[in-house]
Amino acid sequence: FEIKFIDKDEKEKNVWQNSWGLSTRSIGINIMMHSDNKGAVIPPKVAKNKAVIIPIFFKDEKRPIIEKCKSLLSELSDFNPILDDREGYTPGWKVNEWELKGIPLRIELGPRDLKESQVILVRRDNQKKEVVKIKALKKKVQETLEEMQADLLSKARKQLKDSTVETKNLKELMQAINDKKLVKAGWCGDSKCEETMKEKADGAKIICIPFKKHDISACVACNQKAKEPVFIAKSY
Repeated sequence: FEIKFIDKDEKEKNVWQNSWGLSTRSIGINIMMHSDNKGAVIPPKVAKNKAVIIPIFFKDEKRPIIEKCKSLLSELSDFNPILDDREGYTPGWKVNEWELKGIPLRIELGPRDLKESQVILVRRDNQKKEVVKIKALKKKVQETLEEMQADLLSKARKQLKDSTVETKNLKELMQAINDKKLVKAGWCGDSKCEETMKEKADGAKIICIPFKKHDISACVACNQKAKEPVFIAKSY
C-alpha cells in the first residue's frame, strides 16, 4: 500500500503491517462457536474474571455469609473473581445475569453450605454442579477451569471437523455450500475460476489458503491441475 516512514537513520522505509483483523473477529468467533441460548460462554483462558461468587441468604443470615464470601474472594484472588453482593437483586436474577455474560464458574454459598463448610460450584458451559468443600475449593477451581478449557477446545475441533467437507467439482461445491459447510477444494490459481465458484455457489468465496497443505489434484471449477488447496465458504 506504499505506506512509508522516515526511520531513525533518516532513510525512507516501508512499514511492517498485516490485515488479520484479530480483535473484533476473535470476539465474534467466540460468541458464534461457544455461546448458547442463555448467553455467552467465555473460555477460561480469555476470561478476565474466571468466577463469580453469589451469596444466598435470608436477612438474619446475611452477615456471616457475606463475611465468608469476602474470605473466598481473597482466597481465590488468582482467578480474579467477582463477589456479587448487590442488594435489591434476587440470587436467581444474579445467576441469569452472569450466565448471560459468560463467566466460566459460579460459586454459590448459602446457609446450609456455610454450616457444612462447602460451596456449590457450577460450570457455565455444561451447567454441571458440584458440592465442594471450602478447604479444597482453590484446587478444585483450577482443575475445573482446565477441564472446561479442554472440553470447549475439543467440542470446537469436533464441530469444525464435522462441518468440513471436500469437494471435487462444482456440483458438489454447490451442494456443500447449500448445506452450510466449510469446503476443502483445489484451485488452479486463476481468478476466473474463483469468480466461477462465487457465481455457481451462491456467493461463496475462497476464505483462506491453509498453511498445512493437503493433496488436491484438480481445480474444483475447471478440473485442471490444482495449484493450491483452499477453503471455500459463504459469509452470512
